This record gives sequence, structure tokens and C-alpha cells, in this order.
Amino acid sequence: MLETVGSSNNGRTQVLLAVEGPERDVEEHRAAFLRAWPRLRPALRAFGKTGFVLAAQRFALGGGEQEGAFCLELPLEPDRSAHRVVGRHTRADLVLRGDDSVSLRHLLVSAWLEEGRPTFRVLDTGTEGRFETEDGTNVAAMRADGTCFLRVGTWNLMAIWTSPDLDWPEDPQAAWDQLPPREAVEARTSWLRPPLKARAYPRLKVVREDVGGLSSTQILRLDEPERLAELPPESRAAVGALFLPDRRSVRLSVQALTRGVLIGRYERCGVDSELLCADESISRIHLCLVQDPTGLWAVDMASTNGSRLEGRTFRALRLGRDADLCLSRATRLRWEMA
Repeated sequence: MLETVGSSNNGRTQVLLAVEGPERDVEEHRAAFLRAWPRLRPALRAFGKTGFVLAAQRFALGGGEQEGAFCLELPLEPDRSAHRVVGRHTRADLVLRGDDSVSLRHLLVSAWLEEGRPTFRVLDTGTEGRFETEDGTNVAAMRADGTCFLRVGTWNLMAIWTSPDLDWPEDPQAAWDQLPPREAVEARTSWLRPPLKARAYPRLKVVREDVGGLSSTQILRLDEPERLAELPPESRAAVGALFLPDRRSVRLSVQALTRGVLIGRYERCGVDSELLCADESISRIHLCLVQDPTGLWAVDMASTNGSRLEGRTFRALRLGRDADLCLSRATRLRWEMA
């Protein structure tokens, strides 16, 4: 368990991990926070909203000059989540340069309000190195209900929850002491990411992923897309399918959508399709379908040629019962709820 010092009037932040591992001293993150504070404090004060500010501080090898990447804002709005891409790609929302172990599109970070509490979620995009939590645990996903710290390669990332009424002190150590305690709690195994295969279906008749060679024939139908949030994230019930241009489809369960379904030409993407690989205008990681309590979202992963719905480019789009999505120049995908 990880617990850091915090002021008595702050609540505890719980961090949900995907994999357990050995603990590590948090001094590295404290040092990064203290070093970044002269630039981080003005960013927090200028934000002026309730939400998260994500900043990155890089410790150069050999004790050289430290680098900082500032700042990524995730404002929290009722019934709506914010989604941002972190990686080396110049189109990423937070660009982490100078470290080849960081993928072009390494993380998808999201934030929302859940029963009035701020929630911050990080999903790895299937990279080899994944990322580390504050205690040094290497994970593929994590969720926190407040301020949290993580590491990607040589970059320390700080997700600071703030609101307009918070008075951030000028002294870095006093600001660190003001942060709430943080503790790691048991993970959900549903955050693991097995591949999803495209198959041919004459019509949409799907509701469960195959388990041990067996599949269910039960049909789950939902009146509204928002009702996906009422299903537990570990549910294997398929709530719809993504149809490819050749009419093959990929069945998508709440479990798969909660952990994020990646679409693109790269082999680590969840949708396996030769059609996508044949269109070189599609980015290696182009789109992510991801579920949270505010709904089902299609998030463009800082793609080179963009994603569109009815001719309009989007970065994050809440999906309805059905939608015709256009990736890059011409590849079309259709989402349909069961």
C-alpha cells in the first residue's frame, strides 16, 4: 500500500491499479513536483475551473538539465468527460519529447465527475513499456479519485485536482504537504486487454464475448446509450458492434469498452482488420472507443488525417444508438447498439 503525507483536511485519493508490484519510494515524484511548482502554480491559478491539470517533468539522464511539458487541462463538467492523448507525436495533447521509450500515442487520459467526486483514468495504448504508478508498479491502466502521479519512460506526470476556491501556496513544500494522501487498492481484472477479432455476421445478434470456447445467445438491448453506465465495467455482455467496410463486425462488450478499444493500422490495436492496414492514410493508432459513466465516446487519438462524423471533424464524440464514422480520407465504420 502507498500512503504519502498530506494535510488532515484533505480526503484520501484511492488509486485503482491493473497489476500489483513492488513498492518504490515516492521521493522521485516529490522532487519533480517541487521542481515544477514555480510553473505549475500559475497554471493551476490560471485554470480557474474544477478539474485536473496534467503536467510533465523529465529527469535528464546523467543529472543534466530537467525538462518540463506544461500544461494539459481537463475541466470537469456535469454528465461529460474530458479526453486527452499523451505521447511523442506532435499532434498529441501533451507532447513528451526526447525519450524514444515513449510511444507516439502512449496514453489516453480521461476525467469526469462520478457521484460528485473527481475521477482521473489513464489507459495505456498497448505499448511495450506501459507506465508506472507512484509506487513503481508497472500497469496498463489506472483510475484515481483525485490527485495522482505516474511515470512514462523518463517523464514524471502529475495530475493535480484543483478548483477555483483552492488557495495554492507559493512555497513548493507547503503545496506538496497540502496534497491529499494516496493509497493503492485492489484492481479489476476487466482492465486487461485481449484482442478483439472481426467476424462475419449476417445481422447484429451478439451479446457476449466468447469465454472458454462457449458463447451466450442472450440479447441485451438498451433504450438509450447512456444506460451503458448502469452496467458494471466487468460485464461481458455485448452492447453493440462495430461494422467494417466489408460488413464484418467486432462485438463490443462493456468490459472491452471500459478498457478502451483501439482502432488503427498498428498491430497492438484491438480491432484486427486487413482493411484498416491497407489504408495508409489511417494512423497506426487512429481512434479509441471508450466507455465511462458519462457515456460511450469515440476519441480521435491525435491522428494525422482526423476522424469525422457527417463531414465534421471531432476529437471526442459521444456516440448515440448508431453512428457512421469516417477515419482519415475514406474508410468508414458503423457503430450500432444491440
